[in-house]
Amino acid sequence: MDGPAGIPVSRLADGTVVVALFGEVVFEGIAPVRQAIVDAVRDGTPPRVVVDLQDVTLMDSSGLSALVAGLKAASALGIDYSVRNANPYLLTQLAVTGLLGILNHAVSERRTTVTADDET
Repeated sequence: MDGPAGIPVSRLADGTVVVALFGEVVFEGIAPVRQAIVDAVRDGTPPRVVVDLQDVTLMDSSGLSALVAGLKAASALGIDYSVRNANPYLLTQLAVTGLLGILNHAVSERRTTVTADDET
């Protein structure tokens, strides 16, 4: 199934809902992204929502805000919420802003930590 603006949203066998963001998650066009994440939390009250960033190439503060909106919606309903598969650039953004721990980030399978090499 797809969320707003064709954002892929899927439900796993265990009930987990995965929102797969892609491309540039920036101010222009952020409303459907935020809506897809919040809808994933509220529709059917899943046990867990995961936002997958594997195909995200760029994210600005509006994108980070959308991730936090999803966290707030999930917390209000007692739903587990995490972000996964961030590329090194996004991992650094999440770390620098202090959101890495707050979002309960499930570290990318390609990387387990943010290192100084990621900043080059």
